[in-house]
Amino acid sequence: MTAMRAARISAWGGPLELVEVPRPTPREGEVRVHVEACGIGLTVLNCIQGQLGNDPSFLPRIPGHEFVGVVDAVGDGVDPGRVGERVVAYFYLVCGACPRCLAGEDSLCERDPACSERARGARWRRSRRGHDDPGRDRDAGARRPACRDRAGRARRGDRSGRRRRHPHGAGGARLRRRRRRARRRVREARVSRARARHRGRRVVRLRRARAPGRVARQGGRDRRSPRPAGKPRLGARQPRPERAARVLDDVPRRRVPGQPATARPAAARRARLPLQHALRGRARRCVRPLGPRATGCQPPRVARRGRVGSRGVETRHAPRSRSAGLVVLVGRPVRRREDERILRGEARYLDDVERPGVAHVAFVRSAYAHARARVNKNVAGGALLLLTADDLVGVQSLPVQGAEGVELLGPAHPVLARGEVGYVGQPLAAVVAETRALAEDAAELVEVEYEPLEPVLSPRSAPETLLRFARRTDGVDEAFAAAAHVVSERFELPRLVAAPIEARGAIAEAGPDGTLTVWISAQDPHRQRAGLSHVLGLEDDRIRVIVPEVGGAFGSKGVVCPETCATAVAALRLGRPVKWTEDRFENFLAAYQGRGLDADVELALDAEGRFLALRARLYADLGAYLLPTTAIPPHTAALLMTGCYTIPEAEVELVGARTNKVPTGPYRGAGRPEAAVLVEGIVDRAARELGVDRLELRRRNLIASDAFPYATPLGWTYDSGDYERCLDRAVELLGDVEPGGDDVLSGTGFAMYVERAGGLWESAEVRIEAGGRVVVASGSSPHGQGHATAFGQIVADRLGVDAADVEFVFGDSALVPRGVGTFASRSIAVGGSALARALDELQRRMDETGRRPLAEAAGLRAEARFESPLVFSSGCHAAAVEIDRRTGRLTIVRVVAVDDAGRIVNPLLAEGQVLGGVAQALGECLTEEAVVDENGQPRTATFADYSLLTAAEMPPVATAFVETPTPTNPLGAKGIGEGGAIGTLAAVANAVTDALGGRRIAPPYTERKLWAALH
Repeated sequence: MTAMRAARISAWGGPLELVEVPRPTPREGEVRVHVEACGIGLTVLNCIQGQLGNDPSFLPRIPGHEFVGVVDAVGDGVDPGRVGERVVAYFYLVCGACPRCLAGEDSLCERDPACSERARGARWRRSRRGHDDPGRDRDAGARRPACRDRAGRARRGDRSGRRRRHPHGAGGARLRRRRRRARRRVREARVSRARARHRGRRVVRLRRARAPGRVARQGGRDRRSPRPAGKPRLGARQPRPERAARVLDDVPRRRVPGQPATARPAAARRARLPLQHALRGRARRCVRPLGPRATGCQPPRVARRGRVGSRGVETRHAPRSRSAGLVVLVGRPVRRREDERILRGEARYLDDVERPGVAHVAFVRSAYAHARARVNKNVAGGALLLLTADDLVGVQSLPVQGAEGVELLGPAHPVLARGEVGYVGQPLAAVVAETRALAEDAAELVEVEYEPLEPVLSPRSAPETLLRFARRTDGVDEAFAAAAHVVSERFELPRLVAAPIEARGAIAEAGPDGTLTVWISAQDPHRQRAGLSHVLGLEDDRIRVIVPEVGGAFGSKGVVCPETCATAVAALRLGRPVKWTEDRFENFLAAYQGRGLDADVELALDAEGRFLALRARLYADLGAYLLPTTAIPPHTAALLMTGCYTIPEAEVELVGARTNKVPTGPYRGAGRPEAAVLVEGIVDRAARELGVDRLELRRRNLIASDAFPYATPLGWTYDSGDYERCLDRAVELLGDVEPGGDDVLSGTGFAMYVERAGGLWESAEVRIEAGGRVVVASGSSPHGQGHATAFGQIVADRLGVDAADVEFVFGDSALVPRGVGTFASRSIAVGGSALARALDELQRRMDETGRRPLAEAAGLRAEARFESPLVFSSGCHAAAVEIDRRTGRLTIVRVVAVDDAGRIVNPLLAEGQVLGGVAQALGECLTEEAVVDENGQPRTATFADYSLLTAAEMPPVATAFVETPTPTNPLGAKGIGEGGAIGTLAAVANAVTDALGGRRIAPPYTERKLWAALH
């Protein structure tokens, strides 16, 4: 071989490149070393990735400041037996241009951060210094090796002439022990310094408080003498500019995902690399984003009275007064109280529920997307029960929930298929056995006869429809006829899989009196009970639904599923508990999916660029059957087609196509991301065709902040908002985007959005028990949102108790008889408002009885039901992207999320919700798509084929909140749980279209798609 690969920086501040260079020939007294791993210190890696903007993932790097290799050639005067020996050699970066470097003096350069101290291992403490004459470093790396005697061609001797070969080779025991000791010393030193600083602050404060002459008599009261202007208080941590008091709308927070907003930017950069590289390649979809514990940074605690909080500003709480109703915790970033229990492994999920004598059920699923099927009832050995559709006499199909103006035309989903199957994975039969393994083995032995039919896979060409919806205003045709400009665009959004950490499951147990108890991993115990009641024909009060801890849902566990109903039937038939837990393959096959929408959109504008009318035709890929909530996402998308803009006339037509795929339902966003992509995409198209600035076109047509409540032409009424303020804030946070090089296409995108939230009703009960203990029961059941934390803040504000001492009861239809559930970003707006009403009623009763202390109010209770109209959150997201012309690789440079969710109860929880939604939207942009082949067979049935976003792919995200409280509930709160997934998808789609020069393609934006679009 005459050539070798080398990683070089050809100019100061230039890109890190992987190039082919001639393989060197060792001269006299030299050896040639084949480098197997290159040690790169943390600061060097930070410089390469941060300052120089590169990701040297192709380098086989190891921690340290040396390279490790094997001698593969020797020069004259060197024993040939040295070939094959392992060598460890230390090196430092040099500039390659200064006199010291050119003279080869110890390979040290005063311009290099490590060499400035002449101490190995201290490089990470320094920051790279600038050069007086950067022009002297042009092509320095190409002219000269990184180090004369310690780089690619290592000599057998060092500077002093002594032999310099590591005695143990790579990874020797002595080297490992030395490194462990060094790391331990560094940790101990950090802890000691932290403790010393903490003790020192407290001592200084005490001395300052008692120092003579510091107290003066003023007006008959003791007051501290004023401090001279500009002189800091002794012992106080001075706030940095970026760590000033939290003003949600005014302080930009450019942050790394997974870190608290209070982390210093420098600390965030140091923490980002170890987290991302530790998790590189590990796909996971969390119930919420990686918490602050994952990065070693602690989120802010709410400081107690008189202390200095972690934000560097003194936080003094007002005295708690129940009668005065003073706000103490609402609006503060209180740490989640649920985390410690979950991280300690004390949470109890569905699979942890143990029932005596439990049997297990497995399902025989369809192998065809569309076929006539007949099950041969040959019960295999070891099976306790075999259920088919013929055995389900009196069992109904799943209930179907309509929507206003929607015409339901298709069939509901049966518990078990009868005669014909509609998608791969549809349950045909249920087999019950003593163990799960026996049940699965018996299910594989069940014979099914198929008569394949032609599958329907395209929603545009489907002959059958499951639902239809249409709405229009009277002047649409006239507006388009009078328009100076009409622009149109076609959009496609693929199907997605929710893929929560915990898949679906249920345990059903029949009582001797004919009652039924069901444990379900679900979002809404009461709606699950209603669904079971409809399917089984039992009264609600004879069914108890218990929801333990839930390992994620994202909308996919919001309705009762066929497998849960079949499990309940089996339990009633056998008279013993029956358990079903879904594996990941089943989850990909049969759990309902989200999105799946094609659309044609037209926009009419006048000569001044004002919107006159919009017309849209939506084709929703709904799958083979209607589920209880199938109609909600496309119906929501249709009614939000005017977005944040003043559009006097509108017409939408929705066709819910029946295809031979898994049924669809709500997935995080549930129609709102689809609407944002369509509306914001057509606005960008209009700006491009008219030759006007896209931001100015938006500002010209946004709904004014003084126009609320605002009635849209499609029938909804927006309660509050300040859309232009959100847009201005997003533009400010995104800042200027530097264009890429010749081989990079850069683009930016902005997206306004409206999020329909709230609706329906919710219940809450508050009671005071012995000793003043406060117990809250809520029909809003959590699955990762942090209900106990946020609800605890509301209780603490009104009753003056410690939020951590409040007990909560969730997810049990026997203990909480009435409720709706957690979905549609309604927990605080509806569930929190119900709790606030119950607390107000409890206070009224306490005032009537005269029992002021809580300890004397034992036995008092109050219950409230709050019916909420729809509330509309909003916001503006922005994204900057780069596309490599040569490979089509998309890099998301940064994302900005500005959201208006009304009054924020807990900013820390709200920010976590936004980041989680952003992460899922980026997954949809980069990798996620549920694909079937021409026969309807799933091509993405494992995580090997369906790729989730990894931590290494998460870009920097800046978040901010604009608060315009809603007048429709006592908290002034809207919804925040889905905003991140709504705006980011549309923003990235617009950014990619901008980078491609206006050509729109469907997500995910894979290298294959982008390369084809470029060529």
